[in-house]
Amino acid sequence: MGTTRASRHAHVKKTFKSVLRQYGFMPDNGEPRFNGVGPDVCFLLGGILTLVDVVVVNPLADSYVDAEARAAGTTLATAESEKDRRHTPLVEARRMHFFPLALTTFGTVGPRSLVLLRRCARHTTDPSGFMAHMCMALSVAVQTGNAKIIMAATSRWWEYGVR
Repeated sequence: MGTTRASRHAHVKKTFKSVLRQYGFMPDNGEPRFNGVGPDVCFLLGGILTLVDVVVVNPLADSYVDAEARAAGTTLATAESEKDRRHTPLVEARRMHFFPLALTTFGTVGPRSLVLLRRCARHTTDPSGFMAHMCMALSVAVQTGNAKIIMAATSRWWEYGVR
């Protein structure tokens, strides 16, 4: 299962970089590392080096479902806070900016992640087009990854004679 989740993560990251490139941003091909830890994407935003770390969370997972039932959006807020806690001190010490790019397995974008996307949009010639394109592309990337996870699990069931 880990490989398929990792491939969904890689696909979302690749999609994010691809849309950024289409709007004139130049994300780095490598991933920055600080003592072995680092975000997924690096690019200039308004002249400031901006680092982004991607996470896809399932609000229906046993570990989140109770909190999510009490307050919608808890899963995304928790994921974003965890990414901020982990990366912001390392990044800000180097005078860079950090943003999480958190999405649910349904394709919903987190509130802090929307701040990042809106900041990016302000640096394009078509802000509303950028937002629509990016949100749609990210949602489709997540759903494509979900489909691959389901297909991988289903093929394993068939291999073992579970029908």
